Amino acid sequence: MTAPPEALIQDAYLALIQAELNTMVRTPKPTVYAWDDAPQEGADYVMVTVDRTVGEGAFTFGGVTTGIDQYDLIVRSVGRSHDACVVLLHRASVAVESKRAALPDGRYTTPARFEGQQQDPTVDEDDQSFIFASRAFTVTLARG
Repeated sequence: MTAPPEALIQDAYLALIQAELNTMVRTPKPTVYAWDDAPQEGADYVMVTVDRTVGEGAFTFGGVTTGIDQYDLIVRSVGRSHDACVVLLHRASVAVESKRAALPDGRYTTPARFEGQQQDPTVDEDDQSFIFASRAFTVTLARG
């Protein structure tokens, strides 16, 4: 069974972000996680999720399926300090913005387009020990 496109896109961007985080001069290196796999406490890290937002309106004409699948790529940094949060979000954004991701099936995404961000890093209401900030990007996959 083939993984859904959202999972393939997420895995590809997880790899791009981790490669960027691995260039940081600090020990231990920060880690990037799929949103559902992220730790609930502890170290500085980045979370990523991908959701399909457009694509149900595709149609077939002359035996060719046309339309665009669009996905929201949400990147969230979680830090134990304001500075850590800001730096992680910046580094993750550098890894993603305007970058295409190669999927295992040979398809590519369009370059990730910046859509918006939470204005300032925010202290978590439930656990005051960490701060988070998010940025949203959009990517598309052309149907074949």
